[in-house]
Amino acid sequence: SFRTRFGLPANDPKMVLYGGADPGYNSAQIEGDLDLEWAGAIAPKATIYYVYGSSALTAIAAAVSLNVAPVITVSYGGCEIGWRLNYWRTIAQQANAQGITILDSSGDSGAAGCDPQGDMPFAAAGRMVDFPAVLPEVTAVGGTQFAEGTGTYWASANSSNLGSALSYIPEAAWNESSWAGLGSSGGGASLIYAKPVWQNGPGVPDDNARDVPDISLSAAGHDAYLIIDSGSLGAVGGTSASAPSMAGILALLNQYQVSKGFQQQPGLGNINPQLYRLAQSAPSAFHDITAGDNIVNCAQGSPDCLTGSFGYQAGPAYDMATGLGSVDANNLVTLWNSSTNAVTIWLYVNTAKATLNDTVGMTAVVAAATGSGTPTGTVDFSVNGVKLGSSSLRSIGGRPLFPGLSDRRRRYIHTLGAILRRHCIQRRGHHQNHPGRGSLGGRRHRAFGPRNRVAVASGRAGSELADLAKFARGRGRPRHPHGLYH
Repeated sequence: SFRTRFGLPANDPKMVLYGGADPGYNSAQIEGDLDLEWAGAIAPKATIYYVYGSSALTAIAAAVSLNVAPVITVSYGGCEIGWRLNYWRTIAQQANAQGITILDSSGDSGAAGCDPQGDMPFAAAGRMVDFPAVLPEVTAVGGTQFAEGTGTYWASANSSNLGSALSYIPEAAWNESSWAGLGSSGGGASLIYAKPVWQNGPGVPDDNARDVPDISLSAAGHDAYLIIDSGSLGAVGGTSASAPSMAGILALLNQYQVSKGFQQQPGLGNINPQLYRLAQSAPSAFHDITAGDNIVNCAQGSPDCLTGSFGYQAGPAYDMATGLGSVDANNLVTLWNSSTNAVTIWLYVNTAKATLNDTVGMTAVVAAATGSGTPTGTVDFSVNGVKLGSSSLRSIGGRPLFPGLSDRRRRYIHTLGAILRRHCIQRRGHHQNHPGRGSLGGRRHRAFGPRNRVAVASGRAGSELADLAKFARGRGRPRHPHGLYH
């Protein structure tokens, strides 16, 4: 077995069949083997639940309903268009409210999410991202590949557990697309979901769209993952491997949170807000990927094919090939609770009333809540979770802008102004007024507007500190473009 071969302690997954007859062994089993084996390899003592049935995506709802684990990983998906998006988003919101983190591979077709990986050597359906990775309540995990160059990163012989890496190995965005088919880190901008308030920071496009991926891990056939499938040793790649690997890291993070007393029980909910905060406050939690791309060739005359290819370059900070980059697991875990100093915020609006198409001016004044620190960064304006705009803080020094503030605070006040047209007062069809409970990663956020909401993730997810839920059979496309077996 996999665990025996690689020196891992025995730890069989708990099998959870939902709704109806067992689908039996089928071609999707390799996907299940990959995810079970590698989630367990990263977190060897985690309790892993394999939630399975006739549909891999329906298994998400089952895993949420059963509430068996604080981490769910799925390696299936499809074109963003064509799903009951409101239904599935409600499921994801419920998961977050219960303290569950959902991870999904971002896709293996680069910026062409509607085209299958490993099939044709070019895209024919235009730029698109994958569902369910695109859901704001899901963490989309993209792919990287090692870029050793002339460096010495591998030992001349394997260790007793078959490891050979000597140190961190430089990475580039994963792209092994060739005449044999597409094979590249899925990424791009949603055509449906607006930019979440928390998705901000250097490199994040000002496109008012949910962008993916959020983070990435190794996915290339160049650095393939070894698995045992039907008794045979195989090597596979793709973001199907990135997502369960990240699930293992999150299992360790949950365990750390409880063991250090930061939480009474496991469950992080939607981790995306904290990921984007950490990228700015504790960047060493990530390896910034600045090389490579997820650009794929496209068929002449097909949607978005203006130059023969499309996609995105990796670059400093966030990019739509690798997201925030790959994670440094140790730093991510130990820096997770890093915090910034508290601030006090005042919001001033230049009018008491407004009608449709009026222009409304807003000014946010930010000061240190205690002490004499100087706030930095940006302020995001939003209504009901829909981002209206952002502006960088600028110092006004000791200028007595607001007489109600002390002299000490006036000295450190920053201010910004934003002119917010129609959409700050106009009812729009795409406003995401989330029914029921939702989550913002267990941390409070305020959305300025007529119906401010605060949602805090909490809940119980099993008796173990590091449970995982895994499901991998049925509807959807499994993502592993390469398979070598012997």
